[in-house]
Amino acid sequence: MGLKLIDLAKAIKEIIYKNGSANISRNRKSNEFDALLFCLLHTQKGFSMDSSAAVLNDLNGKFLNKKHISRQSLSDRFNNLPEDFFKDTCFDIFNLIDNMYENKPNHSQIYGSYDICGVDGSENNLSKSLTNENFKANKNGNTVTALNIGVYNVTRNYPITLEMVNHKNERKAFLDFVNDRKDFSNSIFVFDRGFDGVQFFNNLEKRNLKYVCRLKCNSTLLSDNENDVDYIRNYYQRKVRIIKYKIEEKNYYLATNLFDSNEFTIDILKQIYHERWTIEEFFKYIKRNFNFGKSELKSAVAIRKSIYCQLIITKIVNLLYKTNMRKRKNLQNNRIINKKTITDGLYRNFLFLMMYGKLNRKNIYEFTKNYIVLMTTNRGKHNERICITPYTKWYTKQHVMKKNHKKKIKNEKDKDAD
Repeated sequence: MGLKLIDLAKAIKEIIYKNGSANISRNRKSNEFDALLFCLLHTQKGFSMDSSAAVLNDLNGKFLNKKHISRQSLSDRFNNLPEDFFKDTCFDIFNLIDNMYENKPNHSQIYGSYDICGVDGSENNLSKSLTNENFKANKNGNTVTALNIGVYNVTRNYPITLEMVNHKNERKAFLDFVNDRKDFSNSIFVFDRGFDGVQFFNNLEKRNLKYVCRLKCNSTLLSDNENDVDYIRNYYQRKVRIIKYKIEEKNYYLATNLFDSNEFTIDILKQIYHERWTIEEFFKYIKRNFNFGKSELKSAVAIRKSIYCQLIITKIVNLLYKTNMRKRKNLQNNRIINKKTITDGLYRNFLFLMMYGKLNRKNIYEFTKNYIVLMTTNRGKHNERICITPYTKWYTKQHVMKKNHKKKIKNEKDKDAD
């Protein structure tokens, strides 16, 4: 791993230099590396711009003997570099890692020649200054809520995209994403109930996209016959396959255009849908480790730059996780490497050395010794989703569920009394 990681770091340095040299005409105190590292450090949860500048200056002084750079100078360099620099650097690093490490699929998640891609949306609170960029202000008038649509390749364990949009329509955000991208003929997109709808399925069919989507219990596509567990329904002169299964006495309904019942049995489709949980874990990871849920940045462009930096870190964390897990083949199923400690270690100095191509065997050994830490996971256990923050999505859902449960009990008591 060591020598290959050193080669990777050197190649990343060349990518940054190539993309930066096309956009920087004057290079005095700060350069493209400073702007990128300033943004990467600022993604750390709870880190302000001043804190990021202080850490970067410490690292510059320690490893490069560079003079102090003011926070304002770093902010100006960050703002003046175009969004394309961060975007191109992000996806060039993605392609580099995929090519160097062959990005082999997880064999427990292979379904024919298809990659499973989980899709989900997440909202975050931003500055009200974004109302100048067609974002709608919240009722309090002090914040803006933006939708981020995420697509995560479960089979190969990396995020494909995380894009911020100025509306709250998850279906539209996903369709806009696929309209401008490459061929997805080898992908199966997996959606939760929020995407349920015949118009959405029709739009997926028009784009020749394969999908599995969980249906709401009151969907018009469901059969009235309780014995129907695998059947075909028609809509808009198109067909959709509906399957039904139970988990702990709870009914699940899936819609799909994977019609081959021999290749895609009910058990396979059930497994494909539950692979979607990986994108939930991805959002959980970025919310816990990055300034994702709430950002002090004042413009949509700056926030998108920060998102590209978060994707870079996520990709590197997944690489370190995967390569180190391969060395531990005899681990129990509930033992994994803690991604949070890997992320913390990156922010210390490893990320700085990697971007500048200055990694050596000693750095890698110390990082592995201190930050590759095993932990016990609750994999396979079911826990109720609980949120204690008032008026957030799951907090509100819990109160609605409790209210409906009390109403159901009351109705049953009334029936017994009659």
